[in-house]
Amino acid sequence: MISAPKGMIFRKEAIEKYAQGRDKNVLPQFVLPPVFVFLWCLLALFISAGVTAWLGQVPVYTAGVGVVLDPSSSGGTANGEMTAVIFIPYSPSLHLQVGQPVTIHIGQTGPQINTAIGAVDSQILSPSQVHKQFALSITDPSVAATVVVGSNLSLYSGSLVQAQIEVGSHRLLSLFPGLGAFVKDT
Repeated sequence: MISAPKGMIFRKEAIEKYAQGRDKNVLPQFVLPPVFVFLWCLLALFISAGVTAWLGQVPVYTAGVGVVLDPSSSGGTANGEMTAVIFIPYSPSLHLQVGQPVTIHIGQTGPQINTAIGAVDSQILSPSQVHKQFALSITDPSVAATVVVGSNLSLYSGSLVQAQIEVGSHRLLSLFPGLGAFVKDT
């Protein structure tokens, strides 16, 4: 205990209280506890969004146009299903394979059909070859892919189709501006 000298103007209790306050370690409180918890939750949210963007995959599609084939010609299948030939603009990086998913839109207002590639022609066709053989006007050299459209639809041979073929995927992170160059695609 501290004893107060005789000429002291402070009370003894005040000096003791002051001495006790100096002995305690008091850290400054810059952030209130609710704000501190909110900031940790925000950090966890950013980390989980970053992991999702790194691991997330987005499918990549290529578009093509085509025509429904006559079932009595060589394009028809044995069980009477209608087939369509789709012309995809050629690119050296394009790797079409049997079994890749295809979404087909028949005509402007027709149904949407999900199917898969049945056959891929390895030959690159010029626009004039496609026009002579299928009476379809395209502008780029193309690769032909045959797909089964189905038999329960009311289709006519020669109907125009538009197709989207899933040809790969990108990481979700590659869609952010500036980061696409650093992320490898699959």
